Amino acid sequence: MPTFNPPNARKDSAGNGQSQMVRGGRTPYTAYKNSYKGLNRKEKSVALSVLICLITTIYWESTGTTSLLQIGSFNLTCLEFVFATSLLAVIANSADLVIRFRLYTLFSAAALLIFTCNLFRGLFVDPTEALTSVRKTGSLAFFLLLAPIFADSNKLKRFILKILIASSTILSTLVVVRRTTGLLWTEIAQNDGRPILAWGGFIIVLGCIVLASRAFSAQRSRSALTLLSLNYCGILLSGQGTGNLCALLGVSLVLALEPGPSRNLRLLFAGGIAATAIAILIISPQIFSLNTLSGTGSSDFDAFLTQRSGTNETRQLVWKGLWISYQRWSELEKILGLPSGVKPVIWIPLWNGTYWKFGMHSMYLQTLVLQGMLGLILYVLLFVVLLPFSIWRALSTVPSNESPISPAASAALLAALALFGYSYDLGGELAPYLMLGFGSVLSSGRPLPRRAGSMSRFLAISNAH
Repeated sequence: MPTFNPPNARKDSAGNGQSQMVRGGRTPYTAYKNSYKGLNRKEKSVALSVLICLITTIYWESTGTTSLLQIGSFNLTCLEFVFATSLLAVIANSADLVIRFRLYTLFSAAALLIFTCNLFRGLFVDPTEALTSVRKTGSLAFFLLLAPIFADSNKLKRFILKILIASSTILSTLVVVRRTTGLLWTEIAQNDGRPILAWGGFIIVLGCIVLASRAFSAQRSRSALTLLSLNYCGILLSGQGTGNLCALLGVSLVLALEPGPSRNLRLLFAGGIAATAIAILIISPQIFSLNTLSGTGSSDFDAFLTQRSGTNETRQLVWKGLWISYQRWSELEKILGLPSGVKPVIWIPLWNGTYWKFGMHSMYLQTLVLQGMLGLILYVLLFVVLLPFSIWRALSTVPSNESPISPAASAALLAALALFGYSYDLGGELAPYLMLGFGSVLSSGRPLPRRAGSMSRFLAISNAH
C-alpha cells in the first residue's frame, strides 16, 4: 500500500519511505517552544524571568500602564511578577553562582548586600514605601547576579536572543503603525509626543545590535537583514534621541568590529568619523545643540526639538537638584545611598517651583541614590574594565560558531548600555539587559589568545563547556 508523504516531508536517512518533517515545516511558535524545552530547569527559570520582563515592556507600551489588578488599596502590577521570577531564578541557580565564581560575582554580591542593608534601613523609616521600592531595586540586584549563568549557557543565550528579537520586532511594528496610521496610541504616548517610550525604544536598540551582528557576520542572513531594516526604521521613527544615538553607536561598532577582509578599512573609517565628530564638538560645542538645530527644518521638526529641549532642561535641573540634595546627606547615606523607599529632596524651578518625585533620568545618578558613592564607583568600574576589554577581544579573537553572541556584538551591547544609562535608569523590567550586556562579555566562547594573559585570568573567563 503506498505511503502518503506530506509536501514538506522527506525520507529518512535509511530511505525506508518513512516520512520526516523538514525544518521548514515548523512554525515560529514551535521553534520558540522547542528552544525553551531544550533548557534545563535552572536555565528555564532565568529564561522565564527575562520573558516576563519583555512581556511587561510590551504590555506597558501597548496599554500605557503596568497595572493589572486593584485589590483594595493594593495595586498589582507586572513588576511584582518581574521581582518574583527573578528571585526564583537566583534561588534556582544559587549553587551554580558559587561554583562558577568570578571576580564579577564580588561586584554583584556587593550590590545585593547594599540593597539588603538599605532595605532594612528603609523598614525603620517607612515600611510600606521600602517594600514597594523592592519591586524595582530587587530585580536589578538579582539580574546582576545572574550574568555568569547567562554567560555560561549557549542554549540560554539563544533562547533569550530569540525572544529579544521577537519583542523588538513587535515594538518596531507598533511604532510604524502608530506613525503611519495614527492608531493604537496610548494616552501616555500622546502626552509624550512619541509613539514609544524610552524603555521600549531600548529593546529595539538591542534588537538592532543583535540583528546587525547576524546580518553582517561571515554567515550573512537575509532574514536578519530584513528584520534589521524594520527595527532600525522603528527606532528612527520612535523620536527617542538617546535611543537613536545608542542604535547608531551599537550598529557602527558591529560593522567596524565584525571580522572580515575589510575590517582594517572599516576601523579606519569609523575612527575617522569619531575623530572628526570629537574635533567639531571641541571647536564648536554648540553646533549640535537643540537651539542651533531649531529652525533648520519643518514646523513639526521644530516643535519636536522644542519638546526635547524642555526634556533636556528638566533633566539638567533634576541632576543639579540631586547634587544639592547629596550635599545634605549623612556620611552613611553618601557611602551606601538612601534607605529603600526614601526619595531625595529635589526642588526644581519649574511649574512655579516643585519637588521632583520621579526617577533620576540617569542610571549613574540612580545608582548614587540606591547604592551611594560605593555602588556608583563599582558600577562605573565595571564599564571602565569590561568595555575596553570587550573591544580588545573583538579585535583579537575569532568568533566561535557555538556562541550566539559574537565578540563585536558583546562590545556593542555594553557600549549601548553605558550610553543609555546617561539619560535613563535600568531598574525593574529593564534589569535583564544589564545581565545581557555584562554576561555577553563574560561569555565563555573560544579561549583567548595567549597574549590575553593576566586580563583573561582577571576576568575569569573559562573555556567553553
